[in-house]
Amino acid sequence: MNRDRPEFIVYAPAYNNTVGGVIALHLLCHRLNKISFRAALWPWGKPSYLHIPNEWSSIRSHLGYYLKRWWRSDPGGPFNCPAVLNPRHIREAVVVYPEVVSGNPIGAPKVARWFLHKPGYHTGRINYGDGEIYFFYDEAFNDKAINPNTDNLLRLTYVNPIYQRTNFGPRRGSCYLVRKGNQRNLDKHPPNAILIDDLSDKEKAVVFNQVEYLYSYDPYTFYLFYGAICGCVPVVIPEEGVSKEAWHPDPRRRLGLAYGAAEIPLARQERDALLNQLNMAIEEEDQMLRCFVHKCRVHFGD
Repeated sequence: MNRDRPEFIVYAPAYNNTVGGVIALHLLCHRLNKISFRAALWPWGKPSYLHIPNEWSSIRSHLGYYLKRWWRSDPGGPFNCPAVLNPRHIREAVVVYPEVVSGNPIGAPKVARWFLHKPGYHTGRINYGDGEIYFFYDEAFNDKAINPNTDNLLRLTYVNPIYQRTNFGPRRGSCYLVRKGNQRNLDKHPPNAILIDDLSDKEKAVVFNQVEYLYSYDPYTFYLFYGAICGCVPVVIPEEGVSKEAWHPDPRRRLGLAYGAAEIPLARQERDALLNQLNMAIEEEDQMLRCFVHKCRVHFGD
């Protein structure tokens, strides 16, 4: 392989440390580079000379990119994420789109689609192309009608170092998160719980070290794990009609998390196991990355 060009191009918005999907995309680029698979970022919305959009929404986003010029000189945030310098590299690289991207906006010949949530969950629309290969961040996000390859799991973990346990003494009260649960009835948390959605990471860490419980209407946010790291008990407010097994089919993904208030004692018992699992995640994830690279190469005949 020509080492002057990336083997993988990740289509991603500018870094935002409050959006889990954005963190995951930048982390994918960073971790591929870390294990010596060359990767780079392509700015979300930036047009490619390989592709002339034929839909008004796509044309509008292309024009918006040049009007806003929001892409920063350091697009990777805290990660090693170089930007694509030569648009011709799109012809040779595997371009990774998240599930929310409609179609193939930069005209890549090789497309890998990464389900960071259930396809169609955010947009109500699924528009993917022929010949793509699909991966999923969590078993609960895979759509078997689209992707029958149920072993194409690609999960990456980034633990923000600002989240540390500083309080080993008494705790009082609760906090709660809404995030992607904003379409639900928000009436299942204690009435005096603190809403933390709009707080900074530093402020969230302070609250997590003060309260006893973190309630979340978003069943998949990584803030559940940050709460556990800081010493409070994460309580997922169950979605109606969704069993614990449907929420997370893999029991390891449920460790230390209460699915409903009745499981709070179990979550307390499993907290140490959860923290150990987070500490051991890197080695397992590197193997997932190597499998991702291998499967892409086989799929596209490289």
